[in-house]
Formats: sequence, C-alpha cells, structure tokens
Amino acid sequence: MSTTLSSGRAYVNIPALKVSRPKLRFKPFGRTRALPPGVYYETQSRFQIDFLMNILKIAERGRARELRRVAELARKIEQDASESDQDLSTDMWLAEESDALTKQLVAIGLLRVVELMTRRILAYVYGRENTKLKRVYRREGLRGLLSGDFGVSLEEIKNYARVDELRCLSNSIKHDGMVEETLARFRGWRLGKPITVSTQTLQRLASAIPGYLRDLTERVNLFLSDRLPPSTELTPEVLELLGPDPATP
Repeated sequence: MSTTLSSGRAYVNIPALKVSRPKLRFKPFGRTRALPPGVYYETQSRFQIDFLMNILKIAERGRARELRRVAELARKIEQDASESDQDLSTDMWLAEESDALTKQLVAIGLLRVVELMTRRILAYVYGRENTKLKRVYRREGLRGLLSGDFGVSLEEIKNYARVDELRCLSNSIKHDGMVEETLARFRGWRLGKPITVSTQTLQRLASAIPGYLRDLTERVNLFLSDRLPPSTELTPEVLELLGPDPATP
C-alpha cells in the first residue's frame, strides 16, 4: 500500500472493499471485481433486509395455515353438535397477535440494520472504540456528527424521510405500542392510536435503507477525499474508506 499527497489531496493505492460470501458464491451484479464502499454497504444491507423480510413471509404463511385450520374446525363444529361448546376465538386471537408481533419485530430489526451499518461506516473514520459512535443511535447525535465532522446534512441524505419514519415507528413500538407525536408527523399515523404495521409499510420503509446507506457512505467518502485536512492522520481505516487512487489504473 502506498500513499502520496498531491495538491492537498490524499491519493491512496489500495484495493476497494470486497464482499466475501463464499457459501453463497455471491458475485455482485455478475462481476467478481471489488465494490466501492457505497455499493458495498448498500449490498450488505440488502442481505440483512432480505433475511428479515423472509422471516415475515414465513410468519405470514404460518398465519394463513392457522386461519385455514380454524376455519376447518369451525365447519366441523357446525356439522357436529357434540363439539358446539368448543371456543375458537382464542385460536383466532393468537394467530392475529403473532402476526402483529412479527411485523413489529421486523420493523425494529430494520432500524437495527440502519444503526449498525451507520456505526460501521463511521467506525472507519473514528475507530471502532471511539465513544462518538454511541451518538449514531440518536437522531440529534447523528445529525451533529455528520454536520460537525463531515459537513453532511442528515436531511439531505437520500431517502432520509422514510428512514426517519422507520426510526420513529421503532421507538413507538418499543415504548408503549402507541403512535407517539414524532411518528404522527408522518402520513398515515394518528397520534395515540395503537400501532398496526402492515406488510406494505414494511416493504416501503425497507426499500429506502440501501439507498440511504449508499448515499451516506458516498457523502462521507467525498468529504474525506476532497476536503481532507492536512493534519488528518491517514490511518488504515481512513484509507480503506477513501478507496483506491483514481489515478491508479
């Protein structure tokens, strides 16, 4: 690895980040070459999101089977007077409650993807043990980090509004399961009402995450490569985030 400074800009001759998925034999976009940092984090988030959405699909299939079972039992009860005292309301309630709980847990899991990926992106700059990373879990803390250290406006990051809605939804679920004031600012949520999360809502919010993480990475990367202060220590973590020297073939 070699590093040179020219006209105040850091040029780095190192390989870009790679995706290592030997068991899946994953070749991003049909190619085997290394991925730029922004694409890397976008791709990694898709793996985790797909996993969560598959859990949701499995739960929905289980709910459908349970409802079919209850419907079949109801038909038998109608035909057999000896079983007329059997109450199926609990079975129906359990099926619906399990479905609702699964959707809420998936929403929390999606926010976890955003927060942990954001922490990983910024850890390349700050170092994994830096206490500043604790601020990524709060909106105001993250806003201050990005604005103060990178000149990046949180609100200008692609898909920020939907990611912020996901954050507010997750917080409302964890607090008391009711729509809080922060969540009620978004369309479709009514203050003080019980939270009901639909599959369509989860799909809409999940689809915003990869683009958000890619844009965040690229904005941080652009700031480091174009405005890197002369006093900045070119640690291996910073060099890795900068990517390869554009002048290197």
